[in-house]
Amino acid sequence: METDDAWDRTRLVWPAAILVAACAFGLAWFGATVMLKDGKSGKGSPDQQAVLKSLDARMSTAEQQWKAGLQERAMVAERITQIEKSANSNIRRNRTEAGALIEGFKRETSRNFEGVQSRLAGFESIQLEMLAEVARLREELASVKQELDAMRQAKEAEQN
Repeated sequence: METDDAWDRTRLVWPAAILVAACAFGLAWFGATVMLKDGKSGKGSPDQQAVLKSLDARMSTAEQQWKAGLQERAMVAERITQIEKSANSNIRRNRTEAGALIEGFKRETSRNFEGVQSRLAGFESIQLEMLAEVARLREELASVKQELDAMRQAKEAEQN
């Protein structure tokens, strides 16, 4: 949040700097017009010359500060543009990577699911074979029981 505070302070300084520059320009202009009306054409009293030099120095300082502020704003704008480009590039790359991860996950899940289905089909096949074998063994057991019953009856008939 330090950056926000710096921007707030900068926003407060700009109007003051512009006001100071405008006042300095106005005083210089007013002083020059007064001197021209008096016909002195730049040669006034030492006090007037000192005031003009002071105003000129202040005007130069204000102009330099204003230019420095413009350069700083341009540098900040350029840096923000670079950050935006970098962020957009990172977002696009991350989206691409996320899409690739999702597709890989889908392929892997599909492959695993197909493997599970294949195993399940194998188990079902084995189970069907076992059921067929159990049914055959039951039929064989039933026929052996019938033969055994027939043998018992034959033996009982012989003994009687």
